[in-house]
Amino acid sequence: MHLLIRRLDFHIKELIYRNIEGKKVLFLLILTNLVYGFMLLITIPKVMTYSGGMKIFDMMPMGSEPEYGSLLLEKLGIAGRNAYLYNQIPVDLIYPFLFGITYCLLLAYLFNQLHHLTTETFYLCILLDISV
Repeated sequence: MHLLIRRLDFHIKELIYRNIEGKKVLFLLILTNLVYGFMLLITIPKVMTYSGGMKIFDMMPMGSEPEYGSLLLEKLGIAGRNAYLYNQIPVDLIYPFLFGITYCLLLAYLFNQLHHLTTETFYLCILLDISV
């Protein structure tokens, strides 16, 4: 088991080192923020037009009560639920992955530029990726 963890650690570090080029990190940063902007400006407002003023699940980071969820889904109706299912959820599944990878590599890139990319800072970058 210990050998497996050491090999995995080596491969993750090697993967990060391979991808901390400025252009790659900048591209991922722009892409991630474009996806976020797309959600904020297009998909979330589209779904909220069906909600009658109720906040959708994506706008409540602390969660909601089951009764609120039932009421929201009832208020959305078939068209609203379809907009949520086919417009918002697919984008919302991609965004956390992009966010984690982008900011992991951004941190690694910044630490590398400061010549402080050590084992501890690698773990900080990985922890950020996992926490998303």
